[in-house]
Amino acid sequence: MSGSIKMSNNKDISREAIQLWRIANYYFCEAKSIMKDLTHEFLHQKLGALAEDQIDTDIDTKSTKENIFSAHLGSCAIRLSTIEELFKKCGKDSERNKTYNALRKLSDVSQETIEENIRKVKIFHLFFRNIIAHREPQGEGKKKVYQEMERFFKAQSHDKVYNHIQKALYEIKTDIERIFLK
Repeated sequence: MSGSIKMSNNKDISREAIQLWRIANYYFCEAKSIMKDLTHEFLHQKLGALAEDQIDTDIDTKSTKENIFSAHLGSCAIRLSTIEELFKKCGKDSERNKTYNALRKLSDVSQETIEENIRKVKIFHLFFRNIIAHREPQGEGKKKVYQEMERFFKAQSHDKVYNHIQKALYEIKTDIERIFLK
């Protein structure tokens, strides 16, 4: 009986992961379609500069294509991070998730170490999701490693964020195909 429960559970996880990837891909494609209308200056602007520009923005301010572009990439990152949790739930934890969780457990981390891990293991979507879910003003209340992750995140340009998310999207698709659709 327990074997059939586990099989059913993995089918549910597989279905959920595929659905989440499709939604993530949708958001990424929406960002891609907006990207052609964005200025070179915006795409090369650091995220930290944009965040500072938005501090006094009124809640009723109309969303710009730049805001929507960023929101689509953030929505994509959230779905990709949830898929990482599903991989772990079914016993197939990814190297991305393992690396990110190892970094989070450190008391501190250098910018070079973060850069190297993001380049090698494609964990930027996990950073992005963490920033969305846990952003505190200037990193107050966070341990040093989270402050460094936030500093790294804010130093990225919009086009780099787009490229990081694109790489993770396709890597995770490959993992879904390998794990669930073999």
